[in-house]
Amino acid sequence: MPDKVNYFQARIMMTKATAKFRLAARLRKAGVHDAAERLEIEARALAAICQPVVEARIAESDAILADKEE
Repeated sequence: MPDKVNYFQARIMMTKATAKFRLAARLRKAGVHDAAERLEIEARALAAICQPVVEARIAESDAILADKEE
């Protein structure tokens, strides 16, 4: 993992995390609980890295829009 993640890397990583969550759900439904649990742990780790970056970008965009409205 890179030390610093930019917004575009974070978006890609969030997409990967979402795919892992979906695959884990399918595996759990099929009865493969151990693999599903491992995938969920990986997905949570990815999401934890990306979430602050994405939230910061959203806050920046909101601030820019608020300035334009004034």
